[in-house]
Amino acid sequence: MYAQFRYLDGPRAGEVRAVGNDFATIGRHPNSDVGFDPDKDVQVSVRHAAVFKQGGGFLVRDLGSTNGTFLNGKRVRGDRPLEVGDVLQFGSSGPTVEFTTVAALPTPARPEAPAPAPKSRAEIFGPRTRTTERIRVEVRKQTRPWRWVAVAALVIAVAAGSGAAWQTYRLRQELEQQRTGLLSRVDDLLARFGSARGAVAGVDSALERARRDIGQLRSTIAADQLTAARLDTLAQALAARASQHQPVLAAASLDPAAASQPSGAAVAVLVGELPGGRLLSGTAFGVAATGDTIWLATARHLIRDSLGLPAVRLAVIFNGSGQAFRAAVARVSDSADAALLVAVIRGGGPTVAGLADAAAAGDPVAMIGYPFGLDSLGDWRRVGVKATTAVGTVVETGADRLALDGYGTAGSSGSPVISAAGRVVGLVSGRSTAADARLIAVPIAAVRRLLPSVP
Repeated sequence: MYAQFRYLDGPRAGEVRAVGNDFATIGRHPNSDVGFDPDKDVQVSVRHAAVFKQGGGFLVRDLGSTNGTFLNGKRVRGDRPLEVGDVLQFGSSGPTVEFTTVAALPTPARPEAPAPAPKSRAEIFGPRTRTTERIRVEVRKQTRPWRWVAVAALVIAVAAGSGAAWQTYRLRQELEQQRTGLLSRVDDLLARFGSARGAVAGVDSALERARRDIGQLRSTIAADQLTAARLDTLAQALAARASQHQPVLAAASLDPAAASQPSGAAVAVLVGELPGGRLLSGTAFGVAATGDTIWLATARHLIRDSLGLPAVRLAVIFNGSGQAFRAAVARVSDSADAALLVAVIRGGGPTVAGLADAAAAGDPVAMIGYPFGLDSLGDWRRVGVKATTAVGTVVETGADRLALDGYGTAGSSGSPVISAAGRVVGLVSGRSTAADARLIAVPIAAVRRLLPSVP
């Protein structure tokens, strides 16, 4: 299956362009697969957008154009899937094309068979006679000036050929300069990953994988045959690598101990018994306290079984402590994987340093909890429980969920997600079922709605 584009307006309206590459470039660059007039189509950038094959379909990506790319009237941000009949517009008032697919590329017309070679003079007229020889001499006299014209034309043709060779040389020099610039960008990226160090082993492992991936791309750029289209493809690959590995760089910039320390004492092991005698364990954390009463946030699925029946008994053990306190379910969210517990502790209990609703993609975060349950804590009654700290990066935000790239641990349901400023921005719910297996968290706003009053 191949991508095909039909120009809907302008001087090329009705013209159809089928592209044999898996990565089709669109813009005013003369080597674009889907090109536009470099002087008239000013809304279109030189390298404006790309349509590329992924799986069984095609995606469109804006390449950082000045005026944006629009799919059926909506601006493209990130990679967006294409359907047959979709209309792409380049710039808010720029030219449009219709996207379709074809099973095979059009077959070029066969060249016509060469004309038979003309017969020689001898084949036509037979042996020369004296009369024909005199005619030949006279013709040579008459055409001598034209022979000089032919020589001059040959000289001009040679000069033109030399000019074309010079243009080819200049083009290769420009391509080499582009390659050098691309390699410089790769080296800068490698230097950033080379100097980064993570606070947990999982971050260092992810950094090493990123360095190997970018190093392989560098080898490809250095060794590949030079063409403008190939260099453009490699530049897009570099941008994709930088975006793909940016989360681990953000995670490496965070000191998880400093971020989680103000709230560490408020994180507790949650243990309980479900109907039928099955035990549960997870994490909860204090979010508000009034006198001897403390409210703790946790994941809703930790206090219910698969049939939705609540736990029979619950208890919490705060970080660094070996003493368990009875807890009860206070409120449960109808829409989010969040629940509020209540415990009565003489003198009150610890709470996190603060809650913050703001979380943006690219923010580094720390998570503190008990991913391996109570059984992994050893002689906790004597030495107290000890939470595990992990780091991650927010990669997606929404009204009802946060998606995180996590490093260093599988994460623990109910754990607080803590920003670099030490504020809790979310509550770990679990892992996604998608191939990326990212950590999924509930925004802290869902916990705020459960509290009897905002602290």
